[in-house]
Amino acid sequence: MRRRHYILLEVAVGCVLVALCAFPLVSGPMRMLVREREMCVQAELERIAECAYVQVYTDLCAQKFSWESLNREISFEKIKICVGGGLEYDQRCFLQMRRSKMGKDGWEHKLIDIIVRFQAAGKKTVTYTFTVYAKKEKHGM
Repeated sequence: MRRRHYILLEVAVGCVLVALCAFPLVSGPMRMLVREREMCVQAELERIAECAYVQVYTDLCAQKFSWESLNREISFEKIKICVGGGLEYDQRCFLQMRRSKMGKDGWEHKLIDIIVRFQAAGKKTVTYTFTVYAKKEKHGM
């Protein structure tokens, strides 16, 4: 009996059919992996923003900022997040006084926003805002 050899065209068609069948099996997990990386970066940025908030809040409680100059920018070093290709983010923190009011009891009341912003090259800005209530006794009382 004579053996028939496969020709190159038959092998190529077989490889294409296997690839077409395998593509749907691989594309779903790849999309999930990309989404998981994005969620890890978002969780890490949120964690760093909360750490910056705690640092600024501690400085506010320790009165390291003058009461009159609460509208200001606080500088932080650049951070690098290794998840998802090692993006480098520029971190900025702002203190912004939203409202100030003198109470009947002689205390000055302020609502202060602590705004933490992250900017990476070619990415949209991610902003986290924390609101703090502060009060200070009027001088001379």
